[in-house]
Amino acid sequence: MSRTRLTTLLAGHPACVVAMDACAPSHHWGRVAQEHGHEVRLVPAACVKPFVKRQKNDRADAEAIAEAAMRPTMRF
Repeated sequence: MSRTRLTTLLAGHPACVVAMDACAPSHHWGRVAQEHGHEVRLVPAACVKPFVKRQKNDRADAEAIAEAAMRPTMRF
């Protein structure tokens, strides 16, 4: 997905929770999402790793990030 398309998606979507793996680019995208009214949760990679259930790929990582972000005791 291009940067422009992601920005458009964030702008056009109703406010929601946006969870991302904490890395250098995610801080930028977190600020962009916050500008459009979203709640941003940056989850450290070490906290996501226990939730990966199968091979490491984008889909499994996204599922693990979502699972970690929903935990009430997770630190962001």
